[in-house]
Amino acid sequence: MKKLLSLMLAAALALSLTACGGNSGTGGTNTSSGGKDNAKEEMLANAPLLNISEMMQAFNENKIRAEETYLGNDFKIFGFVSEIESEYCDLSSTLGSIKFRVYLDKEELKELNSGEGINIVGTIDSFEKGKEGTWDTPPESDIININTAYYVDNTVYGVFMVETFLTDNNEKSCIAKSVQMLGGPEGGYRILFDQETVSTLNQQDFIFVGGTVYRSVKASVGPYSYSNELRDAELIVKGQDEIVEYFKQIDNELK
Repeated sequence: MKKLLSLMLAAALALSLTACGGNSGTGGTNTSSGGKDNAKEEMLANAPLLNISEMMQAFNENKIRAEETYLGNDFKIFGFVSEIESEYCDLSSTLGSIKFRVYLDKEELKELNSGEGINIVGTIDSFEKGKEGTWDTPPESDIININTAYYVDNTVYGVFMVETFLTDNNEKSCIAKSVQMLGGPEGGYRILFDQETVSTLNQQDFIFVGGTVYRSVKASVGPYSYSNELRDAELIVKGQDEIVEYFKQIDNELK
């Protein structure tokens, strides 16, 4: 397990860069202007993945220093679509108290779905601290404004361990716990494979999977719980040794 995790962490950034530079998912892509395409590709090539926990810790420790580090800089960001307006969408982060206000082209916004996890790349423009709650009103989320942004795709990747199976309407799905996510939240997942793929899996199998993640109501199957659903799931590699070898190959190809 330690060997697997160390390889996952070493290859995570390289694989995420490859995934972000690939084809988009079902959401809109910015093809109306070569200039916009070039700006998007340049931003993708240079923007690091945003670590939200580190960013919030930086703002809590020293706001001035944090603003110099984050404001005006480009980042790749994952979030769940929570609201869709005519000019922007709000993405809830893996930290419940933070949301991103992302301004996208209208054609891109039309293709989004509420609850869907998406990847974007953009420039952080400002940080708005939400109001504190009172005895009769809940606290407001902090808002991170991203005025220049591009939709990338709606695909996340992760290594999971199969815990059990769920049969619903005569179709069997896999309940698994994340070992390491490359985008998307950690935790329990219901993974919706095609029935032929599900039939090849067993409890405690390690699997490397790609798909589109949605927030779902927290549910449980026996002692196992999940709060995320991975749809259109693709089984890339099965087996701990096979996953280790797969990441070794990726690491070698990208050196």
